[in-house]
Amino acid sequence: MLKLATVFVIAIALTNGQTQVDNYCNQVQFNNCKHQFANTLGLSPDLIFKNASDFRIQVATLFYMGKNSVNNWVNLCNSFTSFYQCLGQFNYVECLSPVGLIVQGASPNDAFDYDGTFRQYQFECSVGFVPYDDNYNCLASTWANGASQLIALSTSYRKNVNHDPKNACTYAKNLQDGYAQIFGSLNCKTNKKWATWWGCSIANEYASAQFRHCNHVNKCPFDQIITSNSMVKFDENGKLMVKIPKTWEKNEVTGEYYQEEEKWL
Repeated sequence: MLKLATVFVIAIALTNGQTQVDNYCNQVQFNNCKHQFANTLGLSPDLIFKNASDFRIQVATLFYMGKNSVNNWVNLCNSFTSFYQCLGQFNYVECLSPVGLIVQGASPNDAFDYDGTFRQYQFECSVGFVPYDDNYNCLASTWANGASQLIALSTSYRKNVNHDPKNACTYAKNLQDGYAQIFGSLNCKTNKKWATWWGCSIANEYASAQFRHCNHVNKCPFDQIITSNSMVKFDENGKLMVKIPKTWEKNEVTGEYYQEEEKWL
């Protein structure tokens, strides 16, 4: 909590122009590594650090585009590993930490979004990695078939924690449950418990980047995973429907916030 509070204090101070925070990110090296990373992913070097949500969606798309071979998963993980090795441990912290990203001009929201995405793929490329085509194909197919709902859940989560951070753990739990149930209900039915754990875990890694204290109440231990369908259902045509939780929205005319009711998407 102390680290999180420190980041918020720095973010507020920078936003208000009240202080200058020292940052030792080697910009020449960072730009060089960023270009290499973008080129291996087939993305624009000028855009990958412009919008965190777009970056997260682009990487997820790359994950499922090669869904016929686990080598696609391997190549994606190798791209992340090469990027980290290019930066080195010191620049990894100075350039890619939330504080480092904020100092370089990112909004606090984008900084935590990027940090969460990198943590998510650290899981996917380590504990969450399974070198079998069947496992990869079911995960990639789930990403492809449930992309709009997964994106909607993430968008709802970000809007909620930005407006109401004191209830972040509740919003993080909704995100984890939604991801867990989508991955456990679509193309991974033959390995439902494992897929449910995997979906829960990637959402947990993403959310805990900003709200690590939520790990005390929001956990994804494999031996305690309970498969559920409270947030997913299928319509009469067999199409997946996902419950998007209540979401804080801003009225662009009045500037006031209101809570949009939950809906099925």
